Amino acid sequence: MAAVAGVAGAADKETASKDFTDNAAIANRAVYMADDAPSEGLLQQQMREHDWGGSTLSQYDLRLGGYIELGYSWNFTQPPGGDNGFGRLFDDKAQDPRIDQISLWLVRDVPFSRDQFDMGFGVQVIYGSDSRFIHGNGANFYGSAFGASPIQRYPDEQIDLTEAYLLMNFPWGNGLKVKAGKFVTPWGLEHIDPTQNLLYSHSIMFAVAQPQTLTGVITTYQLDENLWIGGGIVVGWDQAIEDNNDFPSFLAQVGYKVEGWDLVATALVGPERTGNRSDYRWLLNGTAKYKIDRDWSIGVEAVFGYEPDVGTEFHDVQVDAAGNVERRFDFTGDDTIFAGFTASSSYKLDEPGVWTLNARIEYFNNSDGGRWFPTDIWSGTAGLTIVPFANDPIGRNFSIRPEIRYDFSEDEIFDQGTKNAQITANIDAIFKF
Repeated sequence: MAAVAGVAGAADKETASKDFTDNAAIANRAVYMADDAPSEGLLQQQMREHDWGGSTLSQYDLRLGGYIELGYSWNFTQPPGGDNGFGRLFDDKAQDPRIDQISLWLVRDVPFSRDQFDMGFGVQVIYGSDSRFIHGNGANFYGSAFGASPIQRYPDEQIDLTEAYLLMNFPWGNGLKVKAGKFVTPWGLEHIDPTQNLLYSHSIMFAVAQPQTLTGVITTYQLDENLWIGGGIVVGWDQAIEDNNDFPSFLAQVGYKVEGWDLVATALVGPERTGNRSDYRWLLNGTAKYKIDRDWSIGVEAVFGYEPDVGTEFHDVQVDAAGNVERRFDFTGDDTIFAGFTASSSYKLDEPGVWTLNARIEYFNNSDGGRWFPTDIWSGTAGLTIVPFANDPIGRNFSIRPEIRYDFSEDEIFDQGTKNAQITANIDAIFKF
């Protein structure tokens, strides 16, 4: 794949023109490639300096890199079993040190071009506890059924082929990009990759109101310097080489980027329940990022969803012989709406970038029960990104992110159904290579 992509890109490399900058960044980059990402990772730099093949990778516009993330969460309520409760996807367990992710990726990006066909690809593999929750249906090496079942959650550390796609530019109009394969969800303020997030913990919206990965074919067309459109067909929410209902979902996107603003609107529509091809789940997502100045950026994300015939409601509280409390809810079969928003901000406190202050607030309405627990929930998180060796060429790849988080719900959904609020203190350490 690397050889084919390299030959395709190198054939007319000197004469080909890149007519537009890649303003469709969210739709077309691998999740780990930020707008200001270096051309190559630390691993590739070291390979080039030690003559271990790094120059060959660069010759074919290939980029190789990865990261390691270790994390820990402390829940002040100390719930039995250490369960952090609804909406805490990756940091689901407290008082439990974990290897969150060890990731390796290889990518060849493709620019928009009016006059040259070009081919690239992306592959990303993740090992760690986070992989339990991102397996696509049919792409789980651990043999469990689709969904985050108890079987899927063990062993604690698992391996996942998170991305494996081809990327092509066709010289039609301003250039038409086609991505085919398995890829991370191409929207939102937060990502699977921790190096692209402000905080260690994720929002509830990220956990329950969107798929983590998609498999299919999507296209993107750059209308002008600022505006792009895209769309395609995917297998479904977190479906991969198997489909739980053998019917596709449909994706449409539009983006606008100018003068510090990056705006993206997304619609994903299709039947998502197992064995059901008639009840469509509708998801609308809007994301706005604004860079106020060099040190300060803000972001807002809103989501609205609708799905018929999946409603639930709380029924009662049960206590077993060991004293464990469980909130039980019944299926109502009503039509459901879920909606929410999250706002985040990041401010660099010093010139070298040793200290960065990050914050997020969130509200998520799931009172109809379409996305599991039928309740409304609020959340607020504040934290720091600390880069203790910011001036060192290797040490600047290491960061520590402590945070404090408060979750509040209208119903008693925390601490095994006995509390409607909780406070957690979380921290992770990341090294990018």
